[in-house]
Amino acid sequence: MTHAHPLAEGDRLALARTARETLVCAPLFASTDAPSAPARGMAQPAVLRIDGPDAASYLHSQLTHDVEGLLPGAGQLTARVERTGHLVAVAGLHRDPSEPHRYWMIGDVPGIAAMHASLDAFLFADDVTLTPDPSWHWLALQGPAALAVADAVFGPLGFEPWDSLPEGAMRALRRTRKALGIDVPSGSVAIRRSLTGDAGLLIGLPVRPSVGVSGEAAPQGPDTAAAPLIQAIDAAAREAGGAVVSSEAFADVLGILRIEAGIVRPHTDFGDRRRLLPETGLEQTTVSYTKGCYLGQEVIARVRTYGSVPNLLRALVFTSEDSEGLLRTLPAPGADLLLADGKKAGAWAAATHSPLSEGVVALAFLGRAHRTPGSVLEVLDADGVPHQATVRTSPLYAAPDRAHQVRQRYDQAIRTFADGHADRALTLMEDVLRIDPGFADAYEAIGVMLGKSGRFHEAIDVFRRLEEVAPDEPMVNTNLSLYFMKIGDRQTAEDEAGKATLKQMARARGKGGVDVAADLAASKRKEAERKVSMFERVLGIDPDDGIALFGLGTALLTLDRAAEAEPHLARALAVDRKNSAVYAAHGRALEALDRPDDAVGTYRQGVEVASRQGDLMPLKEMEHRLMLLGASRATKPATGPAA
Repeated sequence: MTHAHPLAEGDRLALARTARETLVCAPLFASTDAPSAPARGMAQPAVLRIDGPDAASYLHSQLTHDVEGLLPGAGQLTARVERTGHLVAVAGLHRDPSEPHRYWMIGDVPGIAAMHASLDAFLFADDVTLTPDPSWHWLALQGPAALAVADAVFGPLGFEPWDSLPEGAMRALRRTRKALGIDVPSGSVAIRRSLTGDAGLLIGLPVRPSVGVSGEAAPQGPDTAAAPLIQAIDAAAREAGGAVVSSEAFADVLGILRIEAGIVRPHTDFGDRRRLLPETGLEQTTVSYTKGCYLGQEVIARVRTYGSVPNLLRALVFTSEDSEGLLRTLPAPGADLLLADGKKAGAWAAATHSPLSEGVVALAFLGRAHRTPGSVLEVLDADGVPHQATVRTSPLYAAPDRAHQVRQRYDQAIRTFADGHADRALTLMEDVLRIDPGFADAYEAIGVMLGKSGRFHEAIDVFRRLEEVAPDEPMVNTNLSLYFMKIGDRQTAEDEAGKATLKQMARARGKGGVDVAADLAASKRKEAERKVSMFERVLGIDPDDGIALFGLGTALLTLDRAAEAEPHLARALAVDRKNSAVYAAHGRALEALDRPDDAVGTYRQGVEVASRQGDLMPLKEMEHRLMLLGASRATKPATGPAA
């Protein structure tokens, strides 16, 4: 059956339910048809072919995942980031099953274009060629029955059952079952790729050129050479109870399914903003914990080690009964997400009516104070009308069979580590997180494995990720305290130990992460108010007391009174230009006042002062802030008063 585009709301929801229960089968848009490509996402895949003897080493140095460890026929999601850690694009990377020096990168049209341009800009002496390849016709099989349909048409892949294929696997298709007796076009491939959170396959059929009347080569679609095969796949999909739909209908329903599965589209969901990779939720499936250096790695690691990201992808589940009306009034992706009191809580991403939640859900990038799962926010729509939404961890949907796969591979990894094979165990744990990015036990196990191997900074990185997944767990902060002590950061170690104690006390009282956060915030505000009163009295006696100016400024910052704090901190710098902690506090005040360029200048001066004086903690904090602001120490000369 096919549907006109756009689908009516009832048809979209019914088709989404069918995709979750059995499967949806559809041809995909031609990748050369680009005008509406950003909106179509993976309903319009594009291909970049990477060839050459240096392909593996070059890609390994440029992408976030382990490329050199990929065996022929294996694949994975990977990302390209800038030196600043900001995301360029995400795509599937697959090593050709038969050509050892060939890799296939498959993603949406704008993502592959960005990948191509970014990789090409860094390609100098390596023996590598990057070739866009539009000569493919793609079929999508997405849903729990997808692998059974492939088995019904093609039979087992030698001795390899379809349901044992790991995510990202690429296999050559050579024959159908004998009973069908259908020719498979030479060069056809199947790729295990979920676009919806359920099991999924992309079937790639090469488009053959034909010679026209004029003697010139003309494209020939698969409707001639591969028509019988496509008809057989469609018939098997219907036999399994699935829906066979048009490209347009698939793109429409994919907008629902991918939001439920927490799959972001950078070129549509970010608006005109740049995002650090760890903010997007994609880090868990696109970054190797064990590989060596790659472009942007230092920033990504230090963002996690020295503080959580400023914003993080979450799902908002609304309670409105008028779903269509609410969807029409939600702000566009990239717009500020405002609370009923007018405060900014983050930025909007994509939204949809979700059959899973029986209402509207939206993806959003939320700040630290508003992203605790379970908290309820009063958010404003584009017309200024407030709506209640509950914060949930993304993804909202995980395939029903994932729990068994996750536990099985987790147990295998633990046994492998116990047998003394640490690197292999870490690789298996990464597979666990590719299947279920929210599986907390795997983060804990990876962190402990890295810690026992003396890789303390990497262990801290992993436990920071776990803190986002399991904010109520005192064990997270206990381990962070241990590893910060191992690297000599005593102050942060003590802070983490304090957090662990507070969480243990809260758990004993039956409280959760929201309550702990509220208790911590109330305690800090009460202490800040006391300090404001004390330092104001001191400054009444000596208005140039540098310590009192600094203390008053930082206390006002804690109370979210940045406009009052900034002049006191600027004056504190005028009194004592060798106090690196004042530079850090003044920079935070300038950021809060939306003066990023001034903040960068202050941080750069502070970095120079802290470097000369050996003040490691302020130095780390200011370098971290510069990275988040997309700046570096040497980009341009510092301005303002000399240190």
